[in-house]
Amino acid sequence: IASLCHLVFLHETKLGYDNNASVRSGSYKALAAAKYHVPKAWNGLFLVEKDSDNCDATEGPQPRLATASTTVGMAWGASKGDPAGEVARSALAFVNEVIAAERENGREESPSDSKMKETISGNETIPPGEGVHKAVL
Repeated sequence: IASLCHLVFLHETKLGYDNNASVRSGSYKALAAAKYHVPKAWNGLFLVEKDSDNCDATEGPQPRLATASTTVGMAWGASKGDPAGEVARSALAFVNEVIAAERENGREESPSDSKMKETISGNETIPPGEGVHKAVL
């Protein structure tokens, strides 16, 4: 988990902003591939969880931001606007991995999820798990 946390730190402070497109793309590929190597740590960093300390009597536990939500936001932005197509595809693959993991964990879809899917659907679709972890290995 320490290595994954360090990768997230490096991505948010350096790799995600590197001038070389292959470095930015490789960072997203590594983040997506980590889902298959350290799934519990990956889920803990990138998925939204219910916060039992933040309960509303009528609605129950409320969602809280994922620990590495900045990385997910950076990926979404890169998937929509990075001038390098390679980076946009890698970022989209990472975002798709996060969305698929949210579905696997039984999280109900919110209106913002639907809007995000509509926005992302304009890009090339890369099914979760397809090509991302294989490229890194």
